[in-house]
Amino acid sequence: MKENIIFTGGGTAGHVMPNIALFPYFDNYQLHYIGSNGMEKNILSPYTNVVFHEIECVKLSRSLSLKNLLIPLKLHASINQAKRILKEVSPLFVFSKGGYVGLPVAIACKQLSIPLFLHESDKTLGLANKVAKNNAEILFTSFDTLKTKNSLYVGSPIRKEIYRGNAMRALNFLNAQKNNKPFLLFVCGSSGAQSINSFVFEHLNTLTEKYNVIHVTGKNEKRIYRKQDYYQVAYSNNIEDLYALSSFVVTRGGANALSELIALKKLCVCIPLSKATRGDQIENAKYYESKGAIIKLDQSALTLSSLLSSLDLLNKNKDSYLSAMKNLSIDGTKAIVENIRKRTEFLAKGHEF
Repeated sequence: MKENIIFTGGGTAGHVMPNIALFPYFDNYQLHYIGSNGMEKNILSPYTNVVFHEIECVKLSRSLSLKNLLIPLKLHASINQAKRILKEVSPLFVFSKGGYVGLPVAIACKQLSIPLFLHESDKTLGLANKVAKNNAEILFTSFDTLKTKNSLYVGSPIRKEIYRGNAMRALNFLNAQKNNKPFLLFVCGSSGAQSINSFVFEHLNTLTEKYNVIHVTGKNEKRIYRKQDYYQVAYSNNIEDLYALSSFVVTRGGANALSELIALKKLCVCIPLSKATRGDQIENAKYYESKGAIIKLDQSALTLSSLLSSLDLLNKNKDSYLSAMKNLSIDGTKAIVENIRKRTEFLAKGHEF
């Protein structure tokens, strides 16, 4: 009988996709996932080898809200649900990507003395990982600037599929043909970005004069535009193919997207969300900008002129940006797996670190 492993994390695709990156490395175990009735449940539905366990979760509102008064009660219920699952599954360990879904599971791990591994994708700790970090065997980090007593800088978990993108598949998917213009991809997370969507729609005529524009709008975008050399996509399950086709990418400051783009050596303009929950997107973008790997463009400074100038600058100094990206250690997938295996072997033998 296979030993069990539990993964957790949810609320956004950024808390789910890095978990999926680790699945192939533990295919000799029975994989389980604890999540909410949200995005993670839909994303994981094709993974029939993973047993999904649903718990109720509560999200902290960072603005003043009466809903926050109910958090202690609801969190307690979520912890109890997680404990029941952990007792039933009896996992070898739990790996959490954080987020409000991962918090009750992490607390339950402490109460049941189950080994917990965390990963933080952003330059600063998210609330769930901040609460749980002292209970973790290892807190893996994507940035070398984030240090705690049990942290280990490794980089980000990146799915194998990201490296297998195919430009021809993307052309077929988009029903497009190559011409003398490069492809410019706008992709701003699973939910899209309304302000950037509006910007693209407003400036379509000028943008398509110089570029073939691929626009991943997010599922919430209701506006639909049709124009020559413009390709609108609500959501892409084949983002690796769109990456492969694109010469330039415009994105937000999500750590997972940035790590994928840098790993693939894609020329990137980053427009971080200025109202991100804790300023994490801005900090992520500043870090990679300081390394010379991307161009950061503030939302308040986004104009047609500033974007086109940024893209021209990327193209003009292409070798410099590619060299900077090459010098960054981005893909931490194998390092995470190796350290988990090493640590669980020692734990199984009764060793302590």
